[in-house]
Amino acid sequence: MFVYLTWNNDQGWIACGGEDGLLKVLKLEQNTANQSTLPSIAASERRISNSQNVNNPTSPTLQNSQEQQSAPSNLTMNQTLEGHKGGVVVSTWNTQHRKLTTSDSMGLIIVWILYKGVWYEEMINNRNKSVVTDMHWNRDGQKICIVYEDGNFWFNKSNLLKICAGAVIVGSVDGNRLWGKDLKGQTLTNVQWSPDSKSILFGTATGELLLYDMNGNYLTKTLSYCHENAAVIKLSSIEWYNGINGYIEPKVPCLAICFENGKIQIMRDEKDMNPTIVDTNMRYLKMKWNNNGSVLAVSGVQIAKNAQGEEKELSIVRFYSPYGEFQRFLKVPGKRISSLSWEHNGLRIALAVDSFIYFANVRPDHKWTFFANDVLVYTYNRLERTETIVVFWNTKTGEKFAKYLNQVYFITSNNENCLIVTRSEENSEKYNFSIYNAIGTSVESKEIDFEPKSVSINKSHVFISSNEIVVDWQFKILGVNNTPQINAGAVNKFSALDALRRKETKERAFHIDDNTIIGNSSDSGQSVADVKQKQGTTDPIISTTASEKYLILIRSSGEICQYILPSLNLENKFNIYKKDNGQNLIKVFKSSLNSTSTRLLILDYSGILKMVNLESRLKGSSNAEDSQRLMDFEKKDVCDIRWAEDNEELFAVIEKTRMFVFRNYEPEDPIPCSGYTCHFSDLQIKVALMDEILSENENGLKESIITIETKRLRDAKNILSQSGLSEAVLYVEANPHPKLWKVIAEASLSSLDLNTAQKAFVRSSNYQGLQFVKKLRKIEDRLKQRAEVAAYFCNFDLAEKIYLEMDRKDLAIDLRCRLGDWFRVVQLIKSGGGISAADDMVLDKIRKNIGDYYYDRQRWVQAVTYYSQGKDMENLAECYYLLEDYVGLDKLAFSATDNHPLLKKIAKYFSSVGMCDQAVDCYLNAGDIKAAVDVCVHLNQWSRAIELAKLHKFKEIEALLANYANYLLDRNKVLNAIELYRKANYCQKSARLLFQLAKSTAKQNKSPLLVKKLYVLAAMEIEHYNHINKNTMKVGEGYPSIANKGNSDLIKKDENPWRGAEAYHFYILSQRQYYSGNLDGALKTVSVLILQRYVLILFTKKAFHLQEYEDTIDPKIIYSLLAFLSAQCKHFGTCSKAFIKLEALNSSNGENSEQEDFENLAFNIFTKESLLPVSKQSSNGSSRLSNRKSLVENFNNLSVNNSERNSLKKLISNERQSFIGRRSSNVRHSMVRQQQPFKDPRPIREKQWLVHAIKTLINFLVGAGYTNPVSQKTLQAPSAKDFQSIFKFLYAQLDPYFEYDKDKKFEEEVPMILKALRYPFAEQISKSHLYSVGSMHAWPSLLAVLTWMVELILCCENLDQVDSYEEDAQAEKIFYDYLTKTYTMFLINENNDYHEMVEELKGNFDKKNEQILKAVEKLENTNKNLEKQLTELTVSEQVVDSQEISPADVDRMNAERDQLQSTLIQLSNKQEEVNKRVWEKEIEIQKEMDKLDKLIKAFNDSSFQLGLSDPSADGDGKIYELILNFHASKTDEMLNLDLKNVVKPTLMALRSKNKESIHRIEDLNIQLQEEIEKLIEEISEKKEELKEMQQNIIKFNLQYTEQKDIMGNAISNSNKEKERLEGAIQKLKLEINSKLVQSHQKVKEMEIEQDQVQRKCHERSENNKKIIYKVLEDYIQYSSHVSECLTELDSIVLKEYVDAGGELPVN
Repeated sequence: MFVYLTWNNDQGWIACGGEDGLLKVLKLEQNTANQSTLPSIAASERRISNSQNVNNPTSPTLQNSQEQQSAPSNLTMNQTLEGHKGGVVVSTWNTQHRKLTTSDSMGLIIVWILYKGVWYEEMINNRNKSVVTDMHWNRDGQKICIVYEDGNFWFNKSNLLKICAGAVIVGSVDGNRLWGKDLKGQTLTNVQWSPDSKSILFGTATGELLLYDMNGNYLTKTLSYCHENAAVIKLSSIEWYNGINGYIEPKVPCLAICFENGKIQIMRDEKDMNPTIVDTNMRYLKMKWNNNGSVLAVSGVQIAKNAQGEEKELSIVRFYSPYGEFQRFLKVPGKRISSLSWEHNGLRIALAVDSFIYFANVRPDHKWTFFANDVLVYTYNRLERTETIVVFWNTKTGEKFAKYLNQVYFITSNNENCLIVTRSEENSEKYNFSIYNAIGTSVESKEIDFEPKSVSINKSHVFISSNEIVVDWQFKILGVNNTPQINAGAVNKFSALDALRRKETKERAFHIDDNTIIGNSSDSGQSVADVKQKQGTTDPIISTTASEKYLILIRSSGEICQYILPSLNLENKFNIYKKDNGQNLIKVFKSSLNSTSTRLLILDYSGILKMVNLESRLKGSSNAEDSQRLMDFEKKDVCDIRWAEDNEELFAVIEKTRMFVFRNYEPEDPIPCSGYTCHFSDLQIKVALMDEILSENENGLKESIITIETKRLRDAKNILSQSGLSEAVLYVEANPHPKLWKVIAEASLSSLDLNTAQKAFVRSSNYQGLQFVKKLRKIEDRLKQRAEVAAYFCNFDLAEKIYLEMDRKDLAIDLRCRLGDWFRVVQLIKSGGGISAADDMVLDKIRKNIGDYYYDRQRWVQAVTYYSQGKDMENLAECYYLLEDYVGLDKLAFSATDNHPLLKKIAKYFSSVGMCDQAVDCYLNAGDIKAAVDVCVHLNQWSRAIELAKLHKFKEIEALLANYANYLLDRNKVLNAIELYRKANYCQKSARLLFQLAKSTAKQNKSPLLVKKLYVLAAMEIEHYNHINKNTMKVGEGYPSIANKGNSDLIKKDENPWRGAEAYHFYILSQRQYYSGNLDGALKTVSVLILQRYVLILFTKKAFHLQEYEDTIDPKIIYSLLAFLSAQCKHFGTCSKAFIKLEALNSSNGENSEQEDFENLAFNIFTKESLLPVSKQSSNGSSRLSNRKSLVENFNNLSVNNSERNSLKKLISNERQSFIGRRSSNVRHSMVRQQQPFKDPRPIREKQWLVHAIKTLINFLVGAGYTNPVSQKTLQAPSAKDFQSIFKFLYAQLDPYFEYDKDKKFEEEVPMILKALRYPFAEQISKSHLYSVGSMHAWPSLLAVLTWMVELILCCENLDQVDSYEEDAQAEKIFYDYLTKTYTMFLINENNDYHEMVEELKGNFDKKNEQILKAVEKLENTNKNLEKQLTELTVSEQVVDSQEISPADVDRMNAERDQLQSTLIQLSNKQEEVNKRVWEKEIEIQKEMDKLDKLIKAFNDSSFQLGLSDPSADGDGKIYELILNFHASKTDEMLNLDLKNVVKPTLMALRSKNKESIHRIEDLNIQLQEEIEKLIEEISEKKEELKEMQQNIIKFNLQYTEQKDIMGNAISNSNKEKERLEGAIQKLKLEINSKLVQSHQKVKEMEIEQDQVQRKCHERSENNKKIIYKVLEDYIQYSSHVSECLTELDSIVLKEYVDAGGELPVN
């Protein structure tokens, strides 16, 4: 028999292990489409025995004729694996690496691998009868955990044999052992990896759950909640879903723990404190999660009693949701289910029963719905997202709209509306109900605060029910559905009146046990909050269904409540289910009402279907009894039901993988089907293959939606195709149905049998069809009739073809126009004919419609092209606007005629994007002046608005401008009002506001530079006004009083508007000159602010008539600045006059306290400073600077507290930045008195002093909060960066607001800073010291500088904290504190009210007086005590005097005193030496401790990297982290760990382990290096190939471009040549035609001339003959004469030769 069964989750192999070493690997034939499955479980079964071979497979019990829906019938693999001797008890798949690991009862472990289609042994491990109880691969397939029950096993490679109970080994995929652990006293039975592979959960024989980390370190125990007070309950199984295919929702339970008592503990994770407990009432449990963790299958044995009362064991498989909700069960034949496993897609489950394997198809309860005739809504999840994806798929058009929702609970629909129920937020108690349309847009939603158990929806109401609450939500109806009625029995559609009645939403609720509040009124019912306050019910609601007539609620007791809608009156209440001892035997899965709400189908979770009669009056009885309600109809193994929408007696049922269509409760022949029924009407059933759709997710194909016809429809079509139309009519008359008559009508029209078609349309109540038949009768042309019929059947291509064959292109064009297929219309027109080319209106209409096509699809560019061609200016303008093509929009506006309505629309477009000028032009061309002005105002273009108002005499602009300005001023938006007036060219008003703003800003003590800028802007506005009105101004009239218009206190007539800017310019200039060291220039500049006379400026040699500016700047500020600068310059006469002016100002204002303060301040200045002669003051600049510096130092040395000093420093720093920007660091240095350098008396180069100085510096830095690390070793030879950081930190303690010059180096600024601090030995610090800080010659001097700065800081702090002064110093301190505070307020320029400070001064003196009185009293008491002691001493002295001391005693005491003093000196010297040695030893110890600390840190870092400091890492769970105890009394106690006995052995073990790992890694590294080299070579080759291909591509592109250019040029040239030749040909034709006649005339003339020439030629030829004959005769005569003369000459020559003695030649 089979003992263990596992199904590979990827490739589909099934491993079957059994007794006596039986091990088979099977593989079922793959189906062409995914298997559809039942809403719970149960379907076809297939048995495979352990003796079956691949050549003779057993056929499944159910076979399907359709390939896409049939189950697999053959085995593609049936291999027996040999190698095990004992029974195979455990097997597990490694999906990622395609390996199978098995173990038998003898302890033999074999790893199998697939090679060329056959499974072979890869590794074998024999554990010598150490029984493997469980093993499991982690999620990524890299590690396997093997659990042994007991016995021996090999512990390591050295063949060390170890015996233990409860052992664990974790190994890698390549066979290497990672770690092992023995759990003494524990017998392990189960193991599971966590989904993240970071922890391992073990189960023991005692039912304990132990959690370890991935490295074998114990973590904790997982609590068990199923013990039932029993001491020990054994575990049956543990299953932990690893999440490899994602989760159905976030934080869903995925860990299931099964116990032998039949209970299951389902947890979210190992730490879940509130698990779900499920009692299965079964024993011998096995369980498995499906592919995505949505279903938990639990198998076991259940004891049941038969009719005779005998107990019988049944093998049951129960299916639960992750939350422990029971879904369905499956009975399996056989004694016991030994193992079970899921297919990779979760659509089948394999069960090992005895010696057989049963396969059951599983039908998941997907969340989906179908509505609006064509829209399928379904959900799925992704690994990377926590939300649920809801897809709205229009199966007709193929469009999909996806939405991401949180935790979808229900999806249902009705007619045109889809209802989706989601949880509002995670862990929230609120749920959201949303109504969606066909494109996935939420049209209405509602939120409730209780968990819904069932929902239902009709056309206008949503019914929500929990266990006891029912909510009726009436939602809005946004449109009217005008779909025609199919027949009288069809559901009535909404009318317009219904829509008007339901514009608002309503809600009412009631408790299921309280029906008294429900009545006829539509407003009856209660709120949800009121109903929730009532107690719960003992009989909860388990199902809800609704139609337009009834609401049906089914309760757990089987009671059915029937409510009439919309009043919600309870009409009937009955129970059709039997009860057994009060226990309900049914759990409803689905219920459905027929089209007339007279029949109710109820499907329970056991797959039993029943029908209930809902008619109020049954035949033969006045009141229907419960037993009469239940009809004589029952069907088993049902998984889906669907009523026909147009027939109350017709419904479809899916049983296993077959569909039955019932008519009058009689089934038709079954149809193979394993999908989900979507829609049933017109004898057609739409079925969705949901499993295939969800496997494709977003890429679902239309082939996944199939249409199944009923038997009547199939028979009618068969008769029609085989026997003809007449026989089909007879069949339909015997079996009437509108759909059948529609088929007859279509066939009749196809054959043009109009009489039969008319009859069929009448029987099917199709009025449009009758009208079409009448239309056909009027057409005489049969081809045209066929074309119309083809168009009626939507076969438009055929209709067009017929029209074109008839040469009636106009009809084809008209057809396409009616269809809106404008692209085809254009093609037909371009092909020629059809319509007149001059009919521009038709072409414009076509182009407009094509533009509309692109506009609807948001393809604006193409729409612009066709709108412009179609002259649709309105839509063209909108497209330009959407494309943001404002140039095109401007051109369109320019091309429009005046007063065109489109101009206003274009103007609005321009206005919306802020294009004022274009918008104004459009409004002006449209003749709307007011709109043009309004758009200028709206866009804040007031100058253009006023210009238009003046031009067109628009009088309302002045009032509008004034109102808007007042609006801005009321809301304190002065700058906006100024900008408004400036844009409107109202310079006088903007100037007035700027003057007012400048004065208010000056009163608020804001930046003088800002005040100056405001005065400059105001003056520029006045200049602009003068420029505008220069033609109306008179010469010499001066500046007009524009700024005074409406406000006489700004600028008077003949005044310069630049006075305010000039005043603040001189004020700022004086400050800048002072801080740059030019005190004389600063004093002269301040004098400009006061004097009213000619002042000679030596630098320019020019005279200016300067006025006083006391009306612009506060005189108190001016004279205070004058007093300060004159005191700095030692011009005490000017200073005295300034103080006199200040006292006079305060006395005139009645501020006597300030007057006294100024008097005291002047007294202190003039009494403490020695007045030098004037000549000396002016001639000796360095002395003046020195004296000024001493004065400033005296002022800075006033006894003020830290807060006052910091605030004063901050104030001065802010004033510097506001006046002159960033202060130069040279300012202080120019005031420092030059001193002669002298030698530093401190022993700065002695080692002891250096050590002491370093220690002092470190102590101060640590105490002051210095953040950078510092130590004695660091300060032995610090770097320049360390010195720079320490120096800046120390100087920041003295001057926290000092800013270093970025343009200067740090080495250049340090000497100047030291001189400013008046460091006595500043001259000894050179740049070379600062460039080589750590050198021996530089560091002692720099350390002395740092030590001096530390002492200076401590001194300042001590001065601030000194409380004990002498009497005069105390009083002076109090008075100087008062002066400091008042002068600080004076500098801040706050309200010069010093009353509080005067009171504080009085209080301080009063406190001082009290302290003095107390001190006097204390001194008196002390005096008394001293007098008393004096009296006692006098008495003692008298006693001593009365004693007798001899001279020897005196000498002895003197000797002892000398001896003691010498001893004391020796001890002091020894103590100093010992202290010195101790200090040196402490330094050495500190160095050694620093080294030790670094070593410990390095050790801890290394241990952390090695995992020794992490308890969760691989090791024995201990933390090897060294902690140094500086205060330990013994060396052994300085460290927390024993280095020799604990740390060193651990490190040695780790070292050996790491050596092995290093060897393995090196081997692996070598292999990887080889692979990398190969890959690099391949990559280089590929790169070369790629480079070559790219070069070829570039080359081909160039060639293509060249050829294209050449061909283009050639084509253009050929076209030009063709045109030229055609013109030449035409010209030649004309010339030839014109010259043809001339040529005929010339021919005749030539013929006459030819005759004449021939005659002349004949005469000449005769003459020539005669001449020739005569010449020949003369030639003959001449030749004969010549021959005679030659003969005669020969004879004469011969004779002379003979005569000369020659001989004659012989012949």
